Amino acid sequence: MDEGNVASSGSTSRKRSRSSEGSEWKEGKEGGIPCKRFFRPLDPFSALPNEVMVHIFSYLTHEELYKIARCVCKRWYLLVSSPVLWKRITVKQNVPSSVLLKWLENSPLLKELNLTGRGDIDFV
Repeated sequence: MDEGNVASSGSTSRKRSRSSEGSEWKEGKEGGIPCKRFFRPLDPFSALPNEVMVHIFSYLTHEELYKIARCVCKRWYLLVSSPVLWKRITVKQNVPSSVLLKWLENSPLLKELNLTGRGDIDFV
């Protein structure tokens, strides 16, 4: 048997153990086979204040913010949408005009817009 506490209930045995980090194993059923699910402590980023996360996100390009960071979790999506990150926007030719328009609509603090290599813009 595994180390840890064993409690039996009828013909089904349930095992629970604690690791040195305090994480807990819980029994579950997947496809009718007993399995253990490990509940890990929160990731280090979740302990950071929003202001620190926004500062970290400021090192990403707007394309990275739009494509990657906003798809991680609800908190990241909200932080990436922070107007502070959208004061200065650099747009390359590979960003569709529809995406550019969305960025502009959601950038109330916009101070600088840099358009490089865009053939779809006649004047600025």
